[in-house]
Amino acid sequence: IHDVGDMEIEMWLHIIRASRDRATPGIINRVETSSPQLECSETDEFFWKPAVIKDFPTRKSPDSIIEPYPISRSKIVEALEKISTWQSQINENSRITKNNLTSIVSKDIDSLDKALISVKLLSETQAGHKIKSLIKSPLIDESICTRLKGIQQKWKNYHKLWLESSSSSSSSSSSSSSSSRIRDTIVIPHKLSPVEFENALDRCSTWKKLYYFLQEQK
Repeated sequence: IHDVGDMEIEMWLHIIRASRDRATPGIINRVETSSPQLECSETDEFFWKPAVIKDFPTRKSPDSIIEPYPISRSKIVEALEKISTWQSQINENSRITKNNLTSIVSKDIDSLDKALISVKLLSETQAGHKIKSLIKSPLIDESICTRLKGIQQKWKNYHKLWLESSSSSSSSSSSSSSSSRIRDTIVIPHKLSPVEFENALDRCSTWKKLYYFLQEQK
């Protein structure tokens, strides 16, 4: 562990793969601490991402995962850009119909639905306004509209939680009960308020940092 030398990344990944369950987060962290060159984006994606997914599964949405903030932000921005591009072509391209537009944007809506959200992210991307505009499009199928409205409501619920956690006056039992129900639909560790969660995520720029942050919340 203390002297792996100038090991190439590919060899390091091969060792992790061959070690299987014996390659625990504690051991990998010790190696990376001793050999900082091995703490790289490749190891982060190959080892630490699966470790987060395996050790910290989401309770209400198995298809959703807690991600490093930059990754989640990129997913939402990319999905919104794709949706906005197709939306701008609705009146310009007569070949676009309700059926094929629904098929085109379906994957991007999946990305929006599963992405980790924050008030900062929603504000930066103007995601709510773009979703609202898409809902109003005459070429969007009703089933897609229903999904978009569901995403919109989830974001509103999160914003409500964030406002409550920002205010020292929200301490009534009815408010607490409501907040608990909303939390059950959103990926937030229960020990944290949304404000604390967002501040923490700003510091979780890699899967490894996110892993140890989530471990602290257990």
